[in-house]
Amino acid sequence: MDETDMTDNSFRAVIIQQLERRNIVCRQFDSLFTSYCELTEYVANIARTGRIRHGSNASLAGSSDRTVELEAELADLYRKKEQNDQQLIETNNRLGVVVRELSAVSIVKEEYQKENQKLKKKLKEKEEELAALEEANTLLKDEHFALQACILIILLASYNSIENKYREAQEERNNLVDRIKDLKEKEVQWFNEQNEREQEEHRRRLAADIESALIMSHNNEDKTYGFEIISSANQVLDYKGDVIPNHCKTKLDYGDDVNDILWHPNGDMFAGGGGDHKLRLYKLVNDKFEKIVSLAGSNESILRIDFAAETSQVLGAGNDNAVRIWGTDNHIVKHSLTGHGNKVSSAKFFEDGLQVVSGSYDRTFKLWDLKTAKCLRTYFTNSVVYDITSSDKSGMVASGHYDRKVRFWDTRLNEPVRVVELANKVTSLVLSLGKSIF
Repeated sequence: MDETDMTDNSFRAVIIQQLERRNIVCRQFDSLFTSYCELTEYVANIARTGRIRHGSNASLAGSSDRTVELEAELADLYRKKEQNDQQLIETNNRLGVVVRELSAVSIVKEEYQKENQKLKKKLKEKEEELAALEEANTLLKDEHFALQACILIILLASYNSIENKYREAQEERNNLVDRIKDLKEKEVQWFNEQNEREQEEHRRRLAADIESALIMSHNNEDKTYGFEIISSANQVLDYKGDVIPNHCKTKLDYGDDVNDILWHPNGDMFAGGGGDHKLRLYKLVNDKFEKIVSLAGSNESILRIDFAAETSQVLGAGNDNAVRIWGTDNHIVKHSLTGHGNKVSSAKFFEDGLQVVSGSYDRTFKLWDLKTAKCLRTYFTNSVVYDITSSDKSGMVASGHYDRKVRFWDTRLNEPVRVVELANKVTSLVLSLGKSIF
């Protein structure tokens, strides 16, 4: 009932508004209608006065001029009446157009009112749905909070259990680590004892051969498979004095630790390696050094460098347990020789640059084939290798070690053919220009 009353009131209001609009539109024509009525009444009055005068003064022939004036005035009044009639017609036409437009607007307004009622109804339905959704959302939130609380309790219990297991596993790991350390210490001790026994036995076996070889050596020179030792325990060296530089010809700021410097055999350039993980090539121009290139590829510091003029290659042995070989012409990495268990302390080209020998802190040195980039053989030295050198002329390899010994190797054999013991650990070895004396 309330909705019906509201609808009736709205229709009454619409009708009243439309009537008011009509009055506003028609009010502008009131003066026109009033003038028209007054003009009509005036014309009728003049016509009536003219007839009366015409009837009462018919005998007056001299009043024709007045009649002509009145007729002219009457014609003018008729002309004005026609104009007013035309304006009235046009006004009525415009009024009809306005009424039609008003009717169309009223129809559209009724349609909009109906659409508004529908939208209000839909809005009410949506509000009811929204209220239901909010209620369901509140219920879901409560259930979610309860589920989170349950999950948190379960996770805390699981975490405590896992933490206890982790603690137990950590204790077990520590026990295993301690046991492994003990076993390692025992293994190292046994290994050292075994090495000492083997070295002692080896020295006894070679003592006779060495002594006989020394006796048979020509001019008391110590020959060891192509190597000539220029110093021995039985030979007194002729001391020539120290050589002290008196000035610095040129200086190069490397910018990092420098572990090794080596001139190329042709003397045109040299290479440097250090803590920046790069092998740098320099050339000397007008007593000044110019960097040619920095060869990247090493993951740690570079410890040793060697050139192979025959194959235009340069190698770098590094702390990353690998030996990398670059081309000196194209500056790209040609080989990456990996397999050592500790840092590679030294490496040299062998067999005219077709092979490489490398010594490591893992107490081994390896022979590599550069055609296949594979290890041909591994030699166990029983001590850390500090430096290694090779002779293509004799096909021999010499290695300097932490245990104060220099070992001479025939690459065809697994054991050294000669061991020379010095007063302290051997950190560097070098061959003469003829590569027969070290």
